[in-house]
Amino acid sequence: MPLPTPAERTSIRRFAIPLLGALLAGCTAFERGADQGDPPTDPVTGCPDLSGRYALQPLTEDGDPLPGVDPAKPSRLDGEVFSPRGVPDSGSGAGDLSQYEGVVVRSDGTHAIELHFVRSFGNVMAELEAIREHQRPRYAEWYALMQPSSRQAFVARNGEPALQARLRELGPATGTVVRLDRGRDFTCEDGWVVLPREHLAPVRMTLDDGGHLVFESKEWTYTAMGGWGDQSWRVPTGAYLGTARWARDASMLPWDADRVSQGYVFARPADAIEQEQAVAAASARRSAERRYADPDAVRDALQPLLPAGVTIESVEIAQLPFIGHRVRVHAVPSDPLMDGEEQWRRLEWFLAALKEGDPGHIEDREVIKRVISSGGKVRHEFEIFLDTHPAVQPPSERVLVSFTPAPVSPAADVTAAPVQPATPRPGGSMAASNPPPAGFAPLAEVETRIQPLLAAGCRSTSLRYAGDAVIIVGEADDKRCVSNTLRAIDGLVSPSGARVELMQIAADAAGHYRFEIRLPSSSLTKAG
Repeated sequence: MPLPTPAERTSIRRFAIPLLGALLAGCTAFERGADQGDPPTDPVTGCPDLSGRYALQPLTEDGDPLPGVDPAKPSRLDGEVFSPRGVPDSGSGAGDLSQYEGVVVRSDGTHAIELHFVRSFGNVMAELEAIREHQRPRYAEWYALMQPSSRQAFVARNGEPALQARLRELGPATGTVVRLDRGRDFTCEDGWVVLPREHLAPVRMTLDDGGHLVFESKEWTYTAMGGWGDQSWRVPTGAYLGTARWARDASMLPWDADRVSQGYVFARPADAIEQEQAVAAASARRSAERRYADPDAVRDALQPLLPAGVTIESVEIAQLPFIGHRVRVHAVPSDPLMDGEEQWRRLEWFLAALKEGDPGHIEDREVIKRVISSGGKVRHEFEIFLDTHPAVQPPSERVLVSFTPAPVSPAADVTAAPVQPATPRPGGSMAASNPPPAGFAPLAEVETRIQPLLAAGCRSTSLRYAGDAVIIVGEADDKRCVSNTLRAIDGLVSPSGARVELMQIAADAAGHYRFEIRLPSSSLTKAG
């Protein structure tokens, strides 16, 4: 049997589709729609007063759709329904309803309905954060106008309405307002508001017995009928009365910055934070540079401690997270062909010499040991962080370092044990090897002076000189006593222009704290 020609296929469609539509119209019965309540209705126009606040996608506590609406037979609500008619390219429609979580309806029951579609809180805040990150001047102005001082000055010059208008202009989009006028955009019938659709049957809305906003509309089901080649067409197969409901919800309010600010702290402008961070980093850097010697001077001071076969690759003043600035020394083998075990041993000799020059104050956590393997070769390297070592102090304050030289002869017994650091003297001070610098009192005298300033729960365990300061090492039962101690000491030191610094505080397994306080030259440290 030959296939129909294109003209024959067109004739078939023109005949079959109207026939099928007539058959469906004759055999399809519509179900009963949404239950209508008794909303206030204008006696002349028949228009109900639909004013209220409603949730667009209401759910029960179990996350199920609210009863009264058949989810399998929905009314096809979209942005077209809530767009003014006869206003080309107005851009005042609701658009995609999925971006909204609620609507505030204001109706006089006669001439107009105003719908304020409310964007979800998450969408508004996401847009506000995008403005903060990508439109920084705009966000900075908005944030400034939210502050009381700038707000008052703006209102004094321009008035409150101008302020609110400017905040709306600068801030995120909070929703869409749609105004529908009777006669042009809707009609009223028997307590229903009828909203026309361009190609479909109208949508009706009213209030049910619970005061919820309900919708119903005649909807069609379709099926695709295959044609010849790539041709097919949609054929209506049935009809049903679709329903929808927006539950009354008093919490549905448009996003308002003043209201949100009562329970939410808006992020400060990114430029302001970055500028403060840069200033703080520069200040900390300058402070560290004053505290420590020049990196080249530190390298020179450490040269006598280096055993043969070890070199210092770099010295820098580095900032460590949550700790502050430290002098970082990167030690590596000078001979890449040296046996790996021998590299390790000589680096350990260097570390032992460092510890002997600053006994008890270079902890294992301040030493990073690496093993790098490449191309069948192994290289060991140490990264050591120094803070109080005499070699890192300014040259005017540096004291001589006493240490035991490491083996230097290639023929030396490499099995010899590494040099061990000297055992600190009772009390933790270095008074014997480091006498008081010029102008400083003995550590025992300094300790006597600070004892009355230690808050309850804090104890000093050792003191040591560090350039132009004294380091107080102590133990504490809690952080509060450390803070109180800092305030007490600072009260005596600050009048001279110096500042006390908490260099370190760390908790042990028992919940006690170890702290180090840098006490600058002051009346507490001066001799006499």
